[in-house]
Amino acid sequence: MEVITKMRSIARRIARLEALSPDFQPGHGRGGRWSRGQFHPPLHFRYGNLRRLPEGHQGERHVEIAKYLPAINGQEWVEFVEVPGPGPNQPPPDPWLPTCFNVIFVEPYPAQLNAP
Repeated sequence: MEVITKMRSIARRIARLEALSPDFQPGHGRGGRWSRGQFHPPLHFRYGNLRRLPEGHQGERHVEIAKYLPAINGQEWVEFVEVPGPGPNQPPPDPWLPTCFNVIFVEPYPAQLNAP
C-alpha cells in the first residue's frame, strides 16, 4: 500500500514539473515524459524544377507546388510554379513537426543564356 502512495506522489510531482516547463509537449519523448536528449524533428527534403513566369512579369511573385511527381531513389519530387502576387500567410512553424526544405532548380531565361 505504501509503494502505491509513493508512486502516485511521484507521478503528481512529475506532472507538475511538466506543466511548469515551457518546452514540454505531451506525447513527445519517452512516454510523454522528459527525454535525456533535446528533441530534434526530422529534416525533409523536397526537390523540383521551377516553371517560371514570363521574363517581362512585373510585381510580386511566389512559388507554389503544382504537381507531385513519382519519387526517385526515395526522394520526393514535385513541380514548382511561380505565381503572380504575394505569397499566402503562413502559420508559425511548429517545432515538433518535421522541417521541410524545398530544393528548387531554376533554369535561366533564354536572354540570360545568350548574354556575354
